Amino acid sequence: MNEVTLLGNQLLFRGEDGNEKFPLSEASRFLWRIVDLHESATVRTLMEILSSDPEFYAKALMEGFLYDMVEVYKDPLFKPKKGDLDKIVFTWWSESWKHRDGDFDFHLSVDVHGSNKEHDNWAIEFVSLCEIIDAQISIKKDVEVFCYSMVPGDEAETASHKFGTQEFTLIQLLHAFVYEMTFCGSEKDKADKLEDLNIRSEEINKAIENGELEKFTSVDEMFKILRDKVDDKQNDDLDAESFKQMMGEDIDTGE
Repeated sequence: MNEVTLLGNQLLFRGEDGNEKFPLSEASRFLWRIVDLHESATVRTLMEILSSDPEFYAKALMEGFLYDMVEVYKDPLFKPKKGDLDKIVFTWWSESWKHRDGDFDFHLSVDVHGSNKEHDNWAIEFVSLCEIIDAQISIKKDVEVFCYSMVPGDEAETASHKFGTQEFTLIQLLHAFVYEMTFCGSEKDKADKLEDLNIRSEEINKAIENGELEKFTSVDEMFKILRDKVDDKQNDDLDAESFKQMMGEDIDTGE
């Protein structure tokens, strides 16, 4: 049973003596408890928790850019701004990778993305805090494993399998949110990198139109090309620079 429920501006704890409400500033007492979200919980609820003791949460979550988030949130000039997203969703993301030597890697982590009436999965690493501060937060407990193979000649399509449900703890929600929102750095860093990304996207689209780059139509097609392009021996001896070239990334020549 869920022990903690986040309300809009309070925390409800179900203890042996019944239900008891606590201010969000005392959320650190319940970090490792299973958590559920009331429909009144928003991004502002998370920021109220984090800003109650930013020094503690920066250390507990190992996220240095948390200070910037709190500074932006606590700025007297901070105010909500109409954005594209209605909801922020926490869900499980899991991958299984099959390697050439027959070994498998498995990864399970918390994914955070935005959604609205038109889009179910919207990346938030470039979204400003003011645009989502009043967006409702929700969780999906279903676990789906996406399977990939990097074995040359393996033509199997990418597969996915559902493996029941998994609960969330409060610290997992807080860490996943801060990690995603600060993936590109501070609020200023995000704005600068978004501008760079838009410029790069325009350049890539022009290159595709001019036939200078190949456009993948699916993830399966991309993996098939990579598997066919590099055999076992080449992969085993592949250094970092060669890998970047294979993936089409820019090489830093130091000039």
